[in-house]
Amino acid sequence: MTNKKFSETSKGKANERYDKANTIRVSLKLNKNTDEDIINEISTNMPKSTQIKKLIRLGIEYKKILDSSK
Repeated sequence: MTNKKFSETSKGKANERYDKANTIRVSLKLNKNTDEDIINEISTNMPKSTQIKKLIRLGIEYKKILDSSK
């Protein structure tokens, strides 16, 4: 039993080190009244982070298209 606890602890520490070096956390606060359309859309089965990243990438591509047309 001790070995299992040790491996879970070391795995957790490894995940913490990886996250610290490679990730950031972003929080989003939505208003149930004014952001109802957004809340309904992100309540689908697709992971919220996937939806948000797709929209941001679409915005980046759109911006590139606008910038290249100047």
